[in-house]
Amino acid sequence: MRRGEIHAAVGARSTYEEFVKNGFGRYIIQIGGTEADVPQLGGMVSDPTSAALLSLIRSQAEISRLTAGPPGIPADRLEALRVAYLQALNDDELKARAAKLGRPVEPAGGEEVANLVKAALDQTAETVNLIKEGMKTEK
Repeated sequence: MRRGEIHAAVGARSTYEEFVKNGFGRYIIQIGGTEADVPQLGGMVSDPTSAALLSLIRSQAEISRLTAGPPGIPADRLEALRVAYLQALNDDELKARAAKLGRPVEPAGGEEVANLVKAALDQTAETVNLIKEGMKTEK
């Protein structure tokens, strides 16, 4: 962006915070989040196809830093891992270090993450085709 090779990027606000703070860019729209200083794209979309794409993009942000295990983990072990994971992410020292670095720690529980992944994977053929077309590049 600073070299003028691209004009926009999509990513986590925390990733671009310093970039924007130093005057190299600005936020123009947000998909999700709770900040009130940038307009929400969701409120500007009324077309069902566009809303479906927007929902998929938002779901990716919500599950972007997930931790996962293989299928078939015994239920008791899975529960122990989920409890330990949330305890670790809710540790006061970890939160203090993350705050000092300006990095958010917003843990989601295992069942919530599983539901987010299932919803992200449940896309219509039309949405999948739109994504495929959008990912094509000219050589």
